[in-house]
Amino acid sequence: MPKEKPSPEKNTPKKQKPKCRFKVFLAIILTTAVLGGIFYVWYQYFSGIGEYSFVETEKYSELKIGEEIKKALEEAEKETEEPKKEEEKETEAVKKPIENPFELEAVSEGDQIADMKIKSIKPFNENYEISYYNVIIDFTGENIIEAEYKYIPQGDGIIQDNVCFEVKDEESLEKIPRLKEDTNRVFFCASNSDFAKEQFAPEGSEGTARIIIDNYKMIEAEAEVWDTTELVKVREKY
Repeated sequence: MPKEKPSPEKNTPKKQKPKCRFKVFLAIILTTAVLGGIFYVWYQYFSGIGEYSFVETEKYSELKIGEEIKKALEEAEKETEEPKKEEEKETEAVKKPIENPFELEAVSEGDQIADMKIKSIKPFNENYEISYYNVIIDFTGENIIEAEYKYIPQGDGIIQDNVCFEVKDEESLEKIPRLKEDTNRVFFCASNSDFAKEQFAPEGSEGTARIIIDNYKMIEAEAEVWDTTELVKVREKY
C-alpha cells in the first residue's frame, strides 16, 4: 500500500504571537501624562502661579484667619464691656460714705462725703504736689443747709460784690465736707454770684437762710482763698 503523504499543515512550524507593543506604548503615555500632571500642580503650588498656588492659598488663609480672629475679639470685647459696666455700677453703689471731717490721704475721686461725691482732686499750685496746703477738691451733689449770709458790697475788703455764707448750725456742718486738719470756720461764697445777689439784695443785707447748694469747691492753700458753692435755691430767709 502506498504511504500517506504527510500533511503540509503538520510539517509547518507554528508562528509565535506578536508581543503586545500597543499596550506598553499606551502605559507609557498614561504614565507620562500622570507624571506631567503631578509636576504641573507641584510647579504651580510652589511657584506662586495659578489657582493651586501655595503662596496665594497661604495669603488667603492668613487673611481669612485674621478676619476670623478680629471678629472673635470684637465679639469678646462686646461681651466683656457690659459686665464691666455693671460691676462699676455695683462698686459705686456699694461704696460706703467716708466719715466727715476726713483725712486728705484717705480719699480719692468718686468717694462719698457728707452726701456729696468727690468729682476731682488737684493741686492748687500745679508746681507742687497735693497736700493739705495745696489742694482743690470739687464735690457734686445737692444739700440743704442753714447758714448765715451777708451780701458784701463793692470796696469792702478782699471779697467784694458777692454773697458769702458761714455755717454754724451743727446739723448743717455735717453736710459740708471738711478736712480734719482744718479748724477754721466753715465759710464759703456763691460761685454764681449774679443769681445769689438777686436772691439776697440789696447790698449789705445779712441774716440767716435755709438754702440748697451744689458743686461745692474746697480750696486749701497758703493764699487769700475761700471755698465756693453754687447757690441752687433759697428756701427761706429769717
